[in-house]
Amino acid sequence: MVEEACFDSQEVGKGGSSKKKDRRFSLGSVTHVSTFSIDDDNTDTHLRSPSPLAHASIISKVFFIWPSALMVKKAKLTSEESLPDVIEADTSTFNLRTFQEMWDSEKERAGEVMKKYHLDANISSIIRPSSTPKEAYPNLFRAIVKHFMSRLCFVQLCMFISSVGKLVQAYALGCLLQSIETRDGNSIRWAGLLSLSGIVSITSLHHAFFFAWHKG
Repeated sequence: MVEEACFDSQEVGKGGSSKKKDRRFSLGSVTHVSTFSIDDDNTDTHLRSPSPLAHASIISKVFFIWPSALMVKKAKLTSEESLPDVIEADTSTFNLRTFQEMWDSEKERAGEVMKKYHLDANISSIIRPSSTPKEAYPNLFRAIVKHFMSRLCFVQLCMFISSVGKLVQAYALGCLLQSIETRDGNSIRWAGLLSLSGIVSITSLHHAFFFAWHKG
């Protein structure tokens, strides 16, 4: 049985008035209660600009042009308040909801295994008793690995494209050297293929690292 974890926050205004915000979610089987107060004078009301990734074009995302402005700001040592906001997928609320759905799915899977075990045990109890399988219990490691592999198939594709690009690079380099030696007039073609495969390889590898890091 999963109990709800209740986080109760209280905000105190200048006039002494207070207002509460309740956020409820369930994680595990222990109930946590946290109460804290926030002074309105210290509350950060600064609205940050949206993340450049949220409105970046396809070309900007492919070649990682969108963080250029952010890097320029960082180089000028601007304040933290001037930095853009994070995208929704990076917020704690989104990740908490994702983690909760992942854990609920794992508990549902374990529950189905447990039901099947009890059904089989009732049928075969006369013949021989059987121990409860490990798969009948929720496993956080299994849930995280399953979530990672199912949501990051794009990373595997990027790694494959990067590997193919490196192989094409090696082949094009050999053909380029041979073309220069024999002077067959195909040097420009092999040089272009060498450059193109290099761009594809490094871009795919950067996307693999970015998406893997983005998922933690």
